[in-house]
Amino acid sequence: MGRRGVSGDVLSNGNVAVVTGAGSGIGAAIARAVAARGMRTVLADVAATRIEALARQSRDDGATVACVPTDVGDAAQVDRLASTTVESFGPVNLLVNNAGIETTGRLWQIDKTRRDATTAVNVSGVYHGVRSFVPAMIEAAAPTHVVNLASVGSLTVGPFQTP
Repeated sequence: MGRRGVSGDVLSNGNVAVVTGAGSGIGAAIARAVAARGMRTVLADVAATRIEALARQSRDDGATVACVPTDVGDAAQVDRLASTTVESFGPVNLLVNNAGIETTGRLWQIDKTRRDATTAVNVSGVYHGVRSFVPAMIEAAAPTHVVNLASVGSLTVGPFQTP
């Protein structure tokens, strides 16, 4: 398994990480952390300018980073993210499904388009990530991890958080 870490550690230097929602917040922090460990890192987010800025910073620090603007709510875009990653870097060792959006307000006042987008990103986005990446991760027979993040809103609902 040559280029993968000798110890089999998923976070090993040279392994491949994909982080969705990498344009800000927790996603950006995770992307910085894995890139700093020497992982070849693919940044995915709908905000292309934000991931490009993060990629420039990471490259200045010596990291190998690529950007693939992606709306995780769109299955075809996540498929493209997976194929682009494998073509550019090889098999994925770490997939972090972090992309998420927050929508608050009275449910009956939330625009249907916004409600649909919230569901597409926060629920379907995780499904698309797993479906698009995991079969190839299994086939590669290397140490891998999938990390699916969710906000506290996925566990409990407070006032105006129903969407």
